[in-house]
Amino acid sequence: MIDFFARVGNLHRTLSERRGPFVLFGVFMREGSLGLWDLVVSAGWTRDDGTDEYERLRQEFFEELQSELGPEHLVSLSIAVLLSPNEPFVRAFEGITVRGGKASIDPRASIDAVLNLGHRWPELRDWAINGMEFRRIVLYESEPVAEPAELALAAR
Repeated sequence: MIDFFARVGNLHRTLSERRGPFVLFGVFMREGSLGLWDLVVSAGWTRDDGTDEYERLRQEFFEELQSELGPEHLVSLSIAVLLSPNEPFVRAFEGITVRGGKASIDPRASIDAVLNLGHRWPELRDWAINGMEFRRIVLYESEPVAEPAELALAAR
């Protein structure tokens, strides 16, 4: 399983070097998921604006995902989803900042989860987000949502 997390970490690093920072990048294990993970990615360029450019970036993302994880690790994923930074699910992480393997939780945020910093990547356990129960959440990056104008600039 460590290799799976390392491969996802490599994907995160490659994409952030090429496209810039993410609002949210992590793998999520839903309650009852039989050990499968959901990859959730949000950045300025993940907002579906119906353009050919978005479709090209989306296609490149999924090609890079397949290449980096390979068949042996893709079977650990239930789904990979690109979300707009303004989605309520993404905004639920506004009180959590993760950069370079270090995490902080804003004490004013209502985050009712256990944060584990003992591994290479910060991990949250037992947290419900928008009615979905998660046993584990491994975060590679989480940043407060920027203003819409800043997101548009980051997408370019």
